[in-house]
Amino acid sequence: MFKKMLVCFLLLVMTSISAADIYWWTGDSGRWDVAGSWVEMDSGNYNTKVPDAADEARIDSSYNPVVLIDSAITAEVQGLTVGFDYNGGATLDVTGGSLTVGRGRDDFWGFSVGNGKPGVVNISGGSVLCQWSNMFIGNWATGELNMTGGLLNVNQQLNVSNNSTGGSAGVVHLDGGEIWAGALEVGNNGVIDITDGVLKIWGDHLALIDSYIASNKIIALGGTGMVESELSGDWTVVTAVPEPASLVLLLGSSVLMLRKRK
Repeated sequence: MFKKMLVCFLLLVMTSISAADIYWWTGDSGRWDVAGSWVEMDSGNYNTKVPDAADEARIDSSYNPVVLIDSAITAEVQGLTVGFDYNGGATLDVTGGSLTVGRGRDDFWGFSVGNGKPGVVNISGGSVLCQWSNMFIGNWATGELNMTGGLLNVNQQLNVSNNSTGGSAGVVHLDGGEIWAGALEVGNNGVIDITDGVLKIWGDHLALIDSYIASNKIIALGGTGMVESELSGDWTVVTAVPEPASLVLLLGSSVLMLRKRK
C-alpha cells in the first residue's frame, strides 16, 4: 500500500513539473512584476500574469528588453531563460529584492542565459538562488553574467560556456558580490574574470581551479592580475589579488597562480 502511495505521489510530482506553463516576456523594457508584459501562449488562451513558482519564464523579444528586479520584488519561477531561440535577445537586471529559480520543466535546466539568442544578467544587489538547479551562461549563444554586488547561489553546477558549438560563449565578470556554486564547469569558450568579489565552490576543487587558471579560463583584472585559490572550511574560495606591476609575473599569456590552504 505504501509503495503504491509513493508511486502515485512521485507521478503527481513529475506531472506537475512537466505541466508547467511557459510565460513569455512580450513587452518592451520594464519591471518584472508587470502582469501585462507576460503571456502564456502554449494553451492558446494567451493568459497574462506574472509567472510564479509553478511556471517557466522566458525573456526574449525583438525589442531586446531589459527586465528589472528591484528591492520591491520577490520573484520565484520553476525555470528561467534569458535570451531564447526566437527573437533578438534580452537582459535581466537584478538591483535588489530576490529571485528564486527551480529545476525547470525537465528537472535539469534551471536558469539559462544565452540559450539560442544572446542573454545578459546583471546583478548589483539582492539575491538570486538557483534552488537545487543548474545555471548555464552561454548555451547555443553568447551569455554574460556581470556581478557588482549581491549574492548568486547556484545549488548545483554553474556552467560557463556549456556548449562549444553553435556560436556559444560564456563570460562572467565578477566585480563585486559573491557567487556560491555546488560545482563549476568552464567550457572551451568560457572565462571568469575576477576583479573584486568572491567565487566559492563547495568542496575541495583546488586542482580544478589551478587547471582553469593555467588555461586562462579564470583570470584576474582582465588578465593583468593574479588569481588566488584557497580551501576555507568546506569551500574552495577564489579571489583576485591586485599586485604592483613589479610583482606581477607574466609568462606569455599565463598569470601567476597563488594557492594556499587554511
